Amino acid sequence: MRLPLSVLAARAQQHILTPFANPLASHFQSQPPLRSAAPLLGIFNDVPAPLFRSTDALALAHAGFSFLVNDAEHDRASGLYPRAHCEALLEHGLTPIQRLPREARSEHGDALLQGHRGTMAPCVRSLEEVDEILQSCSLPHRPGCPGAPAGPLRRGAFPMRTRAGLQYTIPELREEDGRTMCVVQFETPAAFEPPVRDAILDRLAAFANGKYLGAAFAGPFDLAVQSGGAEGVAAAISSLHAAAISRDVLSGSVVGGATPQETEENMLAAMRAGARLIACGPLLSDLAYYGADAVAEPFRRAAARWAAEAAGVTRDK
Repeated sequence: MRLPLSVLAARAQQHILTPFANPLASHFQSQPPLRSAAPLLGIFNDVPAPLFRSTDALALAHAGFSFLVNDAEHDRASGLYPRAHCEALLEHGLTPIQRLPREARSEHGDALLQGHRGTMAPCVRSLEEVDEILQSCSLPHRPGCPGAPAGPLRRGAFPMRTRAGLQYTIPELREEDGRTMCVVQFETPAAFEPPVRDAILDRLAAFANGKYLGAAFAGPFDLAVQSGGAEGVAAAISSLHAAAISRDVLSGSVVGGATPQETEENMLAAMRAGARLIACGPLLSDLAYYGADAVAEPFRRAAARWAAEAAGVTRDK
């Protein structure tokens, strides 16, 4: 699958004209309710920032990817992506999300200043921890954000640079802040306990403020390791997706399989459960071997089957 040049040009123009836009959130805002919205495909990025090229963004866009999670949880030295890399992604219609170490707080605001449209917090365990992270992701007085209007965890104000120049007025900063998102990773048994899970999802719903700016993202590998095995992991993640979509909260997961056919079935099952953010199993560095288009194909097939089901049409594999 290759995108027409007209689509690529429209995406670049859209980013230049609305540099603070969040393509991922805009996709879901344009087709509510979430239950009937088309899912999006993403990938976790383990390529060191100095080695990432704009042609990588182009290949991902052609293959149908929509978001990229830059992983600084496991590579703090070169997993923090700078503004130029975020610009390359956004110009191709891809949403950059910065994954940070679990103890990060002020780093969330720093990543947003670099142009990421969201940050990801791994291995959360409690509502109190999530409240701290949400405050770190937002300026004071953001609607739906927990805690006092201002405090030591709040994101600091700093001018944002666009092609039009520095954006530094309060309305300009609030416009940018009002389009960024926080993704909370459910990877610990504690977070999957129903009372904790539901409390966190309720908080994300308030933070999202009806704009799909808060998301729950399951990490099956970490959850299996911390649980002592894979038993019950799939059911717990399906329950998370169901609980999230019942609140109109975005959720997603890494989904893979031993074969393309198994991957397709697993992705379809996740979509049926309520997941709308699907990350493929291979990492970005794996695409040199697998190929971006081949990795995206099971998602495209699963998404087509899900869309047919949603429309009440039976579709063969």
